[in-house]
Amino acid sequence: MEAPTKDQPKTPQSIHKDWITALDRAEKDRKTWVLQGRKIVKRYRANSTTVQGDSTALQGSKFNLFWANIETLGPATYSRRPKVQVSRRYHDQDPSGRLASLVLERALQYEIDRGLNFHSALKQALKDRLLPGMGVAWVRYEPKFKQQTEEMPAPTENGAPPTKVIEQSIEVLDDEFTPVDYVFWEDFLCSPARNWTDVRWVS
Repeated sequence: MEAPTKDQPKTPQSIHKDWITALDRAEKDRKTWVLQGRKIVKRYRANSTTVQGDSTALQGSKFNLFWANIETLGPATYSRRPKVQVSRRYHDQDPSGRLASLVLERALQYEIDRGLNFHSALKQALKDRLLPGMGVAWVRYEPKFKQQTEEMPAPTENGAPPTKVIEQSIEVLDDEFTPVDYVFWEDFLCSPARNWTDVRWVS
């Protein structure tokens, strides 16, 4: 996709066309990888004794060694919620920095412990990482607001001091959440690149 210029500004139609082209190109670029990933998952699940196109498959195999290896690697890689540790970089005598580190550590640990989908999302992403080779989990910010009534000075004319007070309903932040969403490996798409730092967009 080309960046818009002053001489030829991008129109909504041209931007839409550029995105469709980029998405189609990314889908085509990863088509072979998706087919290989599906074959790996099928071998793991042992849906059949042979996988189409796999010349090394054995007829009538009794024990799925690939499944056993994955089930061993999974718990060894991730088995329980992580323990958060926050510390000062230079470990200097800074009471304010120590207190800030403690607050941040407890806040992060609380979010991980109370998150109902954190553990399951990471376990599913880990299974995708061990099988097709890519596990994706997204963290999103979810605020919760509530209506609150506050007393405000009534507007006056000519800059005169207010003499009346009116009640006004405003929206204030009540709570905050950071849910972790599991993304199925076939649903994740990004711009083709050799290194992650060269990826320009994800979807």
